[in-house]
Amino acid sequence: MSIANAGESEAHVTEGNLTITKTAPFTDGFVEIMPTFPPYSEQRDSLGNFAIEPGEHHERSVRLDSDTTTRFRILGHVRAGGGGAAQNVYFLGFLQYRDKINISRRTAFCFRYDVKSARFERVDNPDYNYAD
Repeated sequence: MSIANAGESEAHVTEGNLTITKTAPFTDGFVEIMPTFPPYSEQRDSLGNFAIEPGEHHERSVRLDSDTTTRFRILGHVRAGGGGAAQNVYFLGFLQYRDKINISRRTAFCFRYDVKSARFERVDNPDYNYAD
């Protein structure tokens, strides 16, 4: 995961959450409807506390649990076999940080794993993707 500071001052990350879930959103026909409130896990220290300078970016790694690793392997087999009907996997979370004048801000994100392209695609939903 890459974290970039596009602002004009140093940002101090104070809290962060990364949630990987198969929680399928509600569907209306073929359109996915995400729950109103993101289903974040209780963990708030996923990325640690650190400072990031303006224009700088940091790479962070997250260890997957065995259930998530198995799910990605299954999705890989589905993709390789040309199969469909695989459940979506979502990668969502937020970063809480303080700017140079000590204002607390939050940036949130949500990606859906696309089996066909084997990539994560941003979910277009302002409740899940935003920056204060």
